[in-house]
Amino acid sequence: MSFASAPVNYVDRYRVFIADGELSASTRIATSTRPGKRDDAYEGTDEDRTAAAMHFAQVVLDGTVWHRPPGFSIDVGLTMEGSWQLISAGPSWAAAYHLANPSGVVASILSGQAPDYNHWKWVPDQLFQSSIFRAWRAAV
Repeated sequence: MSFASAPVNYVDRYRVFIADGELSASTRIATSTRPGKRDDAYEGTDEDRTAAAMHFAQVVLDGTVWHRPPGFSIDVGLTMEGSWQLISAGPSWAAAYHLANPSGVVASILSGQAPDYNHWKWVPDQLFQSSIFRAWRAAV
């Protein structure tokens, strides 16, 4: 199920990784309101809203009634009006991690690949598998 809204400009956006129901890592991501500035780091005068983003992400998790995979990522954003919004959710392995803590990102990816969870699991197709095996045999 997908929902859509009118375009929203965010003052700040964050990607938050979840592993086994816990927030495991976060990183700032691009916004259109910061032209010419790095999207993945703070530059002196930037306000660090990481704690507020993590708090909102926890509120989203605590209020979630839909089925959650063991590992996934969500994007949250602060609007120009000052309210936090959930932007999207998806599998951790498909999310760019930018400057997030690598161990938290890996924990989220691995928990999303748990043997008993098949909904968002990455399964290579036949073409990918044959390419990998060809490359492996050539390297041996």
